This record gives sequence, structure tokens and C-alpha cells, in this order.
Amino acid sequence: MAHRGRRGGQSTQSRRDWCRGAAAGRRSQRRGAGAVRADDAATWCRACGIRRPDRPRGPRRRRASQSRLHASHRFGRGGLGLGKRLRAGFTASRSQRAPGVEELYSRGAHAATATFDVGDPNLGLETARSIELGLRKTEGVWRWSGAVYQTRFQGYVYGALGNLGGVDSAGDLVASGSRGDFTRQDFRAGQATFRGFELESSWRLTDAWTVRTVADRTLASIDGYGPAPRIAPLRLGGGLQWGHGPWRADAQLTWADRAGRLAPQETPTASYTRLDAGVVYRTQVLGQQTQFSLRGINLLNEDIRLHTSYLKDGYPLAGRSVVLGASIDF
Repeated sequence: MAHRGRRGGQSTQSRRDWCRGAAAGRRSQRRGAGAVRADDAATWCRACGIRRPDRPRGPRRRRASQSRLHASHRFGRGGLGLGKRLRAGFTASRSQRAPGVEELYSRGAHAATATFDVGDPNLGLETARSIELGLRKTEGVWRWSGAVYQTRFQGYVYGALGNLGGVDSAGDLVASGSRGDFTRQDFRAGQATFRGFELESSWRLTDAWTVRTVADRTLASIDGYGPAPRIAPLRLGGGLQWGHGPWRADAQLTWADRAGRLAPQETPTASYTRLDAGVVYRTQVLGQQTQFSLRGINLLNEDIRLHTSYLKDGYPLAGRSVVLGASIDF
């Protein structure tokens, strides 16, 4: 799943890889300060260590999304085999990142988000302490996984909106009764807590047909401020996949709940239902692997606005559309 609405935790791959390799028997592996050990199959496996990426600690002149400098400590990670098909897992971690350049030094209009950003050069490291519990079924025609998590932040950096639509490109308040082109956004730091869950399953009906379902939800609050801004609401989804020879087809239905848990100056976002479907044909053209595809997007022509977007009130996602594509692998 995409987007869980939290920062500073481990990657999806590492979170779900609780006991990989345990079935291969007893072994140990060391890299730097870390040690990984897996005992006999279908028993406990555990790991602990310290991981420090070799990256500079200070901010660098690049985009904020590319300037998350982390130092991570994985305190504990383990799994328990519950029979031949179930695996339970636990992860505890601590990570840090330096504020981005924009969060530190911005003072100007940002056309892409329609905000006038004001940074704070005194922002310190953002520290996250996370725990996650998971359970998954790994064999059979019906496979599933679920996880619950909590992350506690110290120095969580966020953008606080003020004077909604009330400043000009110089950051000055517009005259009473007028509306400015930008919303002022001040970067601040505070204590924050993120909690949530994710579920997914796949059911193989036949060799050709598979049903998939997903669900996720995140609740996030900042002490003394309220709900964290731009957090996605509850999402539920399901899909049907088919494959035979060179042909692949799928249909996916996603429902998102109304976003009514709002940060200061946020506006509600309506729920939506999105239906996508497509078909793919793979073949060889002049000896090269070639793929032709036809995909329908938002087939219900819903008014879809993402609560995670700064511009949702003025710019919804595209309506019903069809995309025809072709690709060749060289």
C-alpha cells in the first residue's frame, strides 16, 4: 500500500520481512554493528542492531522531499511461527531526520501549493520512536497480512496554515474583504503521535482469477495543535485480477471516507468511490518484449479530491478517462 501517513518508520519491505530465511535453518550474519540470527524453522527469529547511513547531518541545498537525512536505530525485531502458515511479527525502531531546506529557510510564495512558506532556522532534529505488531498468513489459496503501529515524534516538523487565502506574493495581508492568492504556512515543530493499521489479502479463486482487498487508516495528532494536517482518511479497496497466456486484466474499486478530522484552517473533503480497469497484452515485436495496454481511469466519473493535497478545493483529479499505451523493452 501506498501512503500510510507517517514518517520516520521502517520501509514496508523491512516491516513485513519479519522472519525471512528462518526456514533455511540456523545461521548468523553480521554487517557493521548489526547482527541477524534465525533459529530453527517455525520457531522464534530475532534481530537487533544499530544502523547509521553514511550521510551528512546538516541540510543540503536540494528539494525538501530529497533532504530527509536519517540516522536509525533498530532496537528489536522478531517473529513467531504459529504453525506452518501463520507468522506473527514485532518491530521497534528509533530514527531521526534533519529538517529540509524549505522548512528551515523558506520565506516566499510557493506556486505549486498556493502557500507563502515561512521557515524556522531554529528547528532541530525530528526523532521518531515506532513500534509495530503484525500477523500474516503466508500459504494457501487465501493469504493475508495485517499490522497495527504507533509512532511517537519529538520535534515533528509540520506546516501550520494561517490567514487562509489572505496574503499576497510578498506575504502581506490583503485588504479586508479581499482574497489573496496565497495561504501563509509557518513551519513549526511539536510532539506528535501517529497510530494506524493496514490490512491486505489475496484469494486465488483459480489459476486465472485472483481477488484482492486492502484497507488502511492513520490517526495523527500534534500536542497543543490538534489533528496533523493532510492525513488521508479511511480507505477500503478491492480488485479482481485475471491472467491467461499473454493477456492480463484487472478491475479495482477504491472507497475513501469523508475527511472530517481537520487540522486548524483545513476544510472537509468529501468521500469518493473510484473504479479503474484495464487490459494488457504482451508479445514479441522484432524480437523485443512489447506490451500494449488499455486502461480506464475513474470510470464512474466521480469528483475525487485528495485530502492530502494542498490544492484539493480548487483542483480535483481528472474525470473519466481512457489511456492507450505501448511499451518496448530493449
